[in-house]
Amino acid sequence: MKKISLAVLFSYFPAPARGFCVAQVKGSSATRRGNLIGGAACLTQSVLCFAAVLLVAGTDTGASSPQMVSLNGSGGPPVTLSSSSLSFSGQIVNTTSGAIAVSLKNRQSVPLTITSISVAGDFAQTNNCPLAPLTLAKGASCIFSITFTPTSLGTRTGTLVIADDASTSPQSVSLSGTGTLSGLSAITVTPGSASINTGSQQQFTATGTFSGALTSNITNFVTWKSSNTVAATISSNGLASALSAGTTTIQASSGTISGSATLVVASSSVLQTITVTPSAPSIAKGQMQQFVATGTYSDGSTQNLTSTVNWSSSSQGVATISSGGLATGTGVGTTTVAASSGTVSGSTTLTVTTAALVSIAVTPGNPSIALGTHQQFTATGTYTDGSTLNLTGSVAWNSSVPAVATVSNTPPNIGLAASVSTGQTMINSYGKWS
Repeated sequence: MKKISLAVLFSYFPAPARGFCVAQVKGSSATRRGNLIGGAACLTQSVLCFAAVLLVAGTDTGASSPQMVSLNGSGGPPVTLSSSSLSFSGQIVNTTSGAIAVSLKNRQSVPLTITSISVAGDFAQTNNCPLAPLTLAKGASCIFSITFTPTSLGTRTGTLVIADDASTSPQSVSLSGTGTLSGLSAITVTPGSASINTGSQQQFTATGTFSGALTSNITNFVTWKSSNTVAATISSNGLASALSAGTTTIQASSGTISGSATLVVASSSVLQTITVTPSAPSIAKGQMQQFVATGTYSDGSTQNLTSTVNWSSSSQGVATISSGGLATGTGVGTTTVAASSGTVSGSTTLTVTTAALVSIAVTPGNPSIALGTHQQFTATGTYTDGSTLNLTGSVAWNSSVPAVATVSNTPPNIGLAASVSTGQTMINSYGKWS
């Protein structure tokens, strides 16, 4: 190596390419001067110049001549990413994480043309980067926002790839994350009840509820089980196959957390009629009545359809009915209770009478009085609709030990006890209310 003066070095560069440079040139200047443009072919170290970017071309006798290289004034790659890898913490399967940002910077002295952006795996991206024919200005940056939506449990990987016209293209970011069921507190299986014929199938869905009231479809990540495999089996992804007439409980579980649904398998014959029982019952206002729907099929077989039919009451003001066939008397009158499945239905009437007396409470409960004094008792009735009524003047009163105390049944002193001697007696109300 020998040092050369600035004057000699400048003689190696055409005027447009000259800058303030310091370099060591390998070999004799006499043997290299004629083959150098800008002296680039023989530089053994980076030439530090005030020019922002210098495209240096040299000719030599090599088979690959000429050679070209793009330089930038600050050194390093022409395009940089703020991170070469991203890692997402545990994310509940089938839910999307918050975004993590990665910036891309054009360090060239010319605009950057980005031709394509792609992302692989359980990851997605949005960005504000211009795509060709638009360009990213020299020295400018743009942002990628990456999210993670795991489609399976365990470690998931992917890659963000940016293709452009820089010499280091493509640029890439390695992506990783973990799918989890952490925080699972409940599992809901839908539909909650279903009825299918033998030879057919029913898809069930498991929805997990996690801490913070977050929900996610976890159908493919739970363990499925049928309580009656003679009636139906179920696959690992929740698809039940009906084998023979009967009822089975379909359960989805993960660890100690589980949820279930009912599957009724009917004969492949056609449903012809539905019978609702009991027939024409009567209840008091406030009372409840359970109805049962029985389907009769074309092959003569029958099936309990109570949990799978659609129930209705023609007069909600008289009685309401639940999806399981439980009616509640809400007012006095008559209503038609119907059960239907497709175009087949059956019905009966329900009569609701005035509220019935359920119990009588005598107050005060355990009083004590002095000899020669009196105690007024009150009788309060409670009815089937939850209402109460003062029945003091409507009931019959008696004392179990009249020698200790008597109680009046004569107005206006009905329910008034009078002490006769010391001791204890039971005051009763009963019998003649309406």
